[in-house]
Parts: sequence; C-alpha cells; structure tokens
Amino acid sequence: GSQIELKSEPGKGSTFSFNLELKKSEVISTLLPKTAQGDLNGVHVLIVDDTEYNVRVAERMLMHWNATVDVAPNGEAAVNKCRAGAYDVILMDIQMPVMDGLTATRNIRAFNSTVPIIAVSAAASEVHEDVLAAGMSDSVAKPFNPHDFFNVIMKWTKTADMDDKLYISRK
Repeated sequence: GSQIELKSEPGKGSTFSFNLELKKSEVISTLLPKTAQGDLNGVHVLIVDDTEYNVRVAERMLMHWNATVDVAPNGEAAVNKCRAGAYDVILMDIQMPVMDGLTATRNIRAFNSTVPIIAVSAAASEVHEDVLAAGMSDSVAKPFNPHDFFNVIMKWTKTADMDDKLYISRK
C-alpha cells in the first residue's frame, strides 16, 4: 500500500519521495509507566513548538502523566499566552518562525522571572550555555526520551520534598 517515486534530470539532480502506509502505534502508552507519586497532576505546561509532530508527542506524554497542556506555535504566541495566564513550566523550542525561543524567553523574563523555561532542542547539549544565558532554566533533547523528559519536568515543578518524589529511572 506504500508508494515511492523518483524524478531525475541529468545535470540537475534527483528527487525521491514516498508515502508509507503504517499502522498507528501504541508504543507511547507502554513506555510511560504511571506511578501514584510520580505523575504531573496539577502541573500546567505550555508547549512552544512550530512542528506539529513534536507538539503531539510531548502533549501525549504530558497528558499521560496527568498534566494540563496548552500550546503556542511560536515565541510571540508564547509571550502573549504567558502575559494572559500562569504556567508551572514552559517547554520552549529554540528555532521557530515569527519569534525564536531565545527571544521569547528574554521577553517572558521581562515580566516573569520565576516560571521555569526548559529549552527543547535537537541540539540541546550544544546550545545549553546559550539557553541559560537567555534566561532559560534547563534543556532537554529532542527526540524525547520519556524518562529524561519526565525527570526534567519533575525537577522544575515538584520542588518541595524532592527526596520523597518517585522518579522514573532507566532500567
């Protein structure tokens, strides 16, 4: 049921395209164990990302852990949402149209110095110093490792009695 196509012109190059017919996976549900103490119940998260797939993956994980989720497609929308409402944590992509994540963070920090802002980037380790300099609290790499993703959110949202919290760990 899948298709592959090739268009080629000598001296100009080739274009390969394909459509794949795949079954919907339920893997996320099996990868994300729920624990009575380790969920994100009561945590209000703002996801700021212009890529629909990234938003859907993060949103599904967060909702599985009982978080309340809101979405902004770019930094400018995120700044406006932060002015209008309160969030417990912001997950901020770095590269977006309209306003990038570093600029959005600087704008948010002008009126809110306490909300944790976590950079979400495929190059998280390479841009870690830049995101901290812009006022972000931490960074997490894309694609999301569910365990690391959960732990970084817990780190910044469940600060009281941290020793009593249950963290998901790798096995």
